[in-house]
Amino acid sequence: MKKSLFISSVLFLFLAVFTVSSCTKDEEPTMESLLCSGKWYLEEALDDCKKDNYLEFKTDKTGVNNPGAILCDEDDKEEVLNWNISTKESKNYLTISDPTGVEETVDFEILELNSDRMILNYQIFTLKYKH
Repeated sequence: MKKSLFISSVLFLFLAVFTVSSCTKDEEPTMESLLCSGKWYLEEALDDCKKDNYLEFKTDKTGVNNPGAILCDEDDKEEVLNWNISTKESKNYLTISDPTGVEETVDFEILELNSDRMILNYQIFTLKYKH
C-alpha cells in the first residue's frame, strides 16, 4: 500500500513538473505570426499622403493594402491581396499576389522581420515598415 502511494505521489509530482515546464516554455514566434500581428506602416514615406498607408496580413493568407485616410489620388482604394512566405536558397521571401490575377505577383526578400519592424527588398529598392 505504501509502495503504491509512493509511486502515485512520484508520478503526480513528475506530471506536475512536466506540465508546468511545458507551459512556461517560450516559443519563438513564426514569421507568419509576426507578419499577422498588426498593421504595417511605411517607415519612410516620400509623400505625406503615403504616411498613413498600411499593409495588413491575415492568418488565412489574405490581406489588404490600405491607402489610409489621406489619399494621393482620389481613385486610391483598399486592395485585397494574397500572401505567402517561402524560403529559396536560404533566403526568406514574402510573395504578394492579386487574387484577381490582374496585377503581377511580386517576391520580396525579407531582410528583417520582428515584432515592430519589417524590411523587404525588391530588386532595386528596399521598403521599411513599422508597427
